[in-house]
Amino acid sequence: MKIWIAVVLALLVSFSASAAKQQKAKQDYKCAVTTPYGDKLQFYRWPVAQKQARQAKLVGTKVKLTPGLRKKATYTVAEDKSYIMSVYECTELKSEFTHPIARELDAGTPR
Repeated sequence: MKIWIAVVLALLVSFSASAAKQQKAKQDYKCAVTTPYGDKLQFYRWPVAQKQARQAKLVGTKVKLTPGLRKKATYTVAEDKSYIMSVYECTELKSEFTHPIARELDAGTPR
C-alpha cells in the first residue's frame, strides 16, 4: 500500500512540474503599433498564456523613437521616447501579420 501512495505522489509531482513549465513558457512576439510620430514595429518576449493581456496593456506605454520617426515630427522632440497610441496587431516573431499596415512595416524591417 505504501508503494502505491509513493507512486501516486510521484506522478502528481511530475504533472504539476510539467504544468508549471508550460505556464512559464515564453514566446517572442512582434507588434505593429502607432505612436504620435508614426507607425513602428516593437519586439517583445512574453509568457504564452499572457499574450492577450500583455497586448492589451501596450497602449500608453513608452517606446523609444527611431531616427526615422524623429524626422517625421513637425516640431522638436525633447525626449527620445513616445507613447503607444494603438496596437494594430501582435503575432509570433516568425508568423505573418494579417493587417496590411503591419505587413508593410514588417516588410521594411531588416533582419
